[in-house]
Amino acid sequence: MARVGRFGEDDSPATFQLESAVIDGDSAGDLTVTGIKIGDKLVTVVDTAAAGPNLRDEFTISEADTINNDDGTDTTNMVLLVQWVTSEKGRTGY
Repeated sequence: MARVGRFGEDDSPATFQLESAVIDGDSAGDLTVTGIKIGDKLVTVVDTAAAGPNLRDEFTISEADTINNDDGTDTTNMVLLVQWVTSEKGRTGY
């Protein structure tokens, strides 16, 4: 569901959308998340098979299609649900 808000430097309307991907974990470092972009905001990074903690605070969006948790949790053998918010305008203002 999209939400319209007023964010961004020029206070112009922005349409926000919750995006998600299920990816295979790996050793700490770069993980590919197709569609995620610099300026998007991570919401959730969790192991789908265990009731563990949200690992979001360990990760940053390091470049387009990539999240990174250098020196963080080794997610090898995990299947991760990654959720993020994206917007068409005002990407850095939320």
